[in-house]
Amino acid sequence: MAYQRRYYLHSKIKKKGIQYNPFLNTVYWPFNKDVDDNNVIELRDQFNYSVQLEIV
Repeated sequence: MAYQRRYYLHSKIKKKGIQYNPFLNTVYWPFNKDVDDNNVIELRDQFNYSVQLEIV
């Protein structure tokens, strides 16, 4: 069940144009924005994803 939720969150952030790498468990977040997306926060907290800031 947890894997289904994880991939559901992947699809949600992909639709928003947020880049991620599921093999490295990393979400790439723009440097000039606050991390306020609930889907990214859930990936970070429940599935141990790292949020890496990237300069755009």
